[in-house]
Amino acid sequence: MKKSLPRIAFWLIPEQRFYDELLAIIVKLAKRFDAPVFQPHVTIYCTRRSDDRDELTLLTSLAQLTRPLTLNVETVQTGESLNKTLFLQLQKTAECNSLYQVLHGAASSPSGYRFDPHLSLLYQHTPRFMREALVSQLGFPYTAIRFDRLQAVAIPENLSSLESFLGWQTLLSIRLAPSKTACEDPICR
Repeated sequence: MKKSLPRIAFWLIPEQRFYDELLAIIVKLAKRFDAPVFQPHVTIYCTRRSDDRDELTLLTSLAQLTRPLTLNVETVQTGESLNKTLFLQLQKTAECNSLYQVLHGAASSPSGYRFDPHLSLLYQHTPRFMREALVSQLGFPYTAIRFDRLQAVAIPENLSSLESFLGWQTLLSIRLAPSKTACEDPICR
């Protein structure tokens, strides 16, 4: 397996209908601000790559044991860092915290990555007044997002420039274990 990118990120990927709407927002913002387009995702854990087979086997096992997750959207926020220019801050749940703990515990070289569930919508340096205006303009229609896939993605060492958000390599994308009962949550309808 090609190992040109030194780090691996483990992502939760939204269910298709949320994925499509979020991707449309990301594409629209990317065009408006000359920014990179990327998959909507929540990073559960990030570390240096070791043996891809071990990492991907672990992800496959986790997916088989984890049911789709619903994370509440707490707020739309902005930040100074490139990967948090505009993002949805999500509520931390016991389930996603367990995923983080398993990945952190299994890492051959544990990182200092701190789990902070958020879904970025824009990677671009912009003035504060512009970011704040985007928060009021966003109009995200959901109070919660359902996630039904885990993904492993090879990424660069640092995410400090726009170029570092290009050329990421998806190593594995796998569906979470289906629920045995129909979802009673109104967002699932």
